[in-house]
Amino acid sequence: DEAFVYTFPLYEVARTRYRDFLGAEGLPSLPTNTVLHDPRVCDHDSRWVTTPNNDTLYSRAWIDLTTGPVRVDIDALPPDRYWSVAFMDAWTNNFVVIGGHSDGAGPASVTLVGPGGHAGTESNGSRIIQAPGNDVWLLARWLVDPEGDPSVGQHMQSCMRISAQGAGRPVQPMPADAMDAASFVGVVCERMAMNPPPAADAAMLERIAALGLKP
Repeated sequence: DEAFVYTFPLYEVARTRYRDFLGAEGLPSLPTNTVLHDPRVCDHDSRWVTTPNNDTLYSRAWIDLTTGPVRVDIDALPPDRYWSVAFMDAWTNNFVVIGGHSDGAGPASVTLVGPGGHAGTESNGSRIIQAPGNDVWLLARWLVDPEGDPSVGQHMQSCMRISAQGAGRPVQPMPADAMDAASFVGVVCERMAMNPPPAADAAMLERIAALGLKP
């Protein structure tokens, strides 16, 4: 049980990414290192992620840093409007969040580099951030008007763009079913190799390695 609970985030993130690649919730396919803007306000039928907000629009991207840095730019936005762009690692931890709380109405820019890269202050007007792993899940939220008019939120979505040096790599093996032991172990081991576990988890990693759960 301990091993399953610890590694399940890796599997679930990979499964969600694969569903997005196939096209989830009636939306088009979302290839790696591209952004998908969902222009719809979420309701009770929205199941692509657990309990999404219904007062923001979502944009999302699956970023792969193995082929080089990926830059995310946000142009100037309407003033006094909530927005945030969260960057989540493969273990479901937010390692940085930008938005109105730190960047006002923009513009804002960050460049993500993988574990082998180097964080810095700024390059070509973009803040350099070292991600803890090679896989990053971007989730952006843009406020809609209280009456549910999504037009301003849709405009804010159009202000974000992603620039990547490469298309990224395919996920192998493809997630099938978390209750399928071979599928679960295969996906977790592949994801762990690309996304190093935190050093603080060394004792846990030693225990679960005996089950075949290791990079």
